[in-house]
Amino acid sequence: MKNKNILIIVHKGYNEFDWLSPIIKNLQKKNNIFYLFTNNVAYVSFVKDTKGNFFLSKAKKKMIIIKYNFIILRILRVFYKRLPFLKNQKIENYFVSNIHDISKISKYLLSINKKEFDIIFSQNGLTSGWTNQFYLNKKRTVIINHPATSNLPSKHARIPSKARPRGDYMFVNNDIEKKLWQKKFDENKIIVVGMPKLNFYNPPNKRSNLIKRIVFAYTSNFKKFGLKKDSIIEKQLDETLQVLSKIGNIKVNLKIHPIKNHPYYLKILAKYDKRIFSVSNENLNNLAYKSDLLITNLDSSAVLDGLLGKIPTIELWRVLKEINTYSHSFFSTNLLSKYCKNKYELKKYVELGLKFPKNLIWQRQQMQFKKIYNYKKINYDYLLNKFLKKMKHN
Repeated sequence: MKNKNILIIVHKGYNEFDWLSPIIKNLQKKNNIFYLFTNNVAYVSFVKDTKGNFFLSKAKKKMIIIKYNFIILRILRVFYKRLPFLKNQKIENYFVSNIHDISKISKYLLSINKKEFDIIFSQNGLTSGWTNQFYLNKKRTVIINHPATSNLPSKHARIPSKARPRGDYMFVNNDIEKKLWQKKFDENKIIVVGMPKLNFYNPPNKRSNLIKRIVFAYTSNFKKFGLKKDSIIEKQLDETLQVLSKIGNIKVNLKIHPIKNHPYYLKILAKYDKRIFSVSNENLNNLAYKSDLLITNLDSSAVLDGLLGKIPTIELWRVLKEINTYSHSFFSTNLLSKYCKNKYELKKYVELGLKFPKNLIWQRQQMQFKKIYNYKKINYDYLLNKFLKKMKHN
């Protein structure tokens, strides 16, 4: 497949695109890749990541950022929705089509003689006005919904009731996820593709024997639940940094979640030695390849980056029910990560991971990883071309 115009709709930032990135990296060699950022926050998150920067450097002028998105129309629509006696489908359609004016997007990004994109990718967990408008007005475009994460659903997982995925096909990680989405999407058009990062896996870089490197993938959830609960979150971060500061000959790179990144964590970090701790904008996957151990919050998909890097991977204890409903995660339950109940266990397993990376605990993580995340060799060029040919004949 070559010379196709492919649009990526980015709603939240680089973390949402990360799942798709290996596929796009492969496709951009022979095709034109365009980006639609539905808000400025998503663009800022994307450009802050080193891999995000890499993709945008290839795009040059092939992107558009929706900064204001018809604020007046949006306000009027809110008032209109509060007046049920005015309900009229034509009025609603007017608001939707003008707030999400896809004709302007296509005109800006594409040449005059090309009025449609060939393929559009959009996250499958969202009800996107932009995706919906492209879907309603397309002729030959293939719209594919994709996961925002490689996290596999637990037995408690539910698809959000408001989710309304609009597209021709949906990519998912595994059969469990497919079964969940069947209630919202045609099961014959849900394609299990596995984990693209694993499909395009690169071997880890060589690591230093002198100074051990730890990547701490941290989600900063401050200023969401009140002062009392902020102090609980702060205590956990402080205890984690204390433990790490007392382990000799290490460097710790903090990789902060691209969206859940309240800067209050910097106030706590400032108390610790800058020669040991630093904040990195480098892509998490790259950091894991260069590190000897990964630590992250409970139920974070960062666990998968540690496993891909073939390094011991640790999850911190739960601090608030508002953040994690359950005191365990899919990863710890399936032995993909080592769950630490407190700072004492954290110290024990960090030291074990750095001194004995071949210990059975870490070997079992890799065995479980290979067992649960089955490798799937997929030729995306062939698969997408097949979708396009089918659309052409319909």
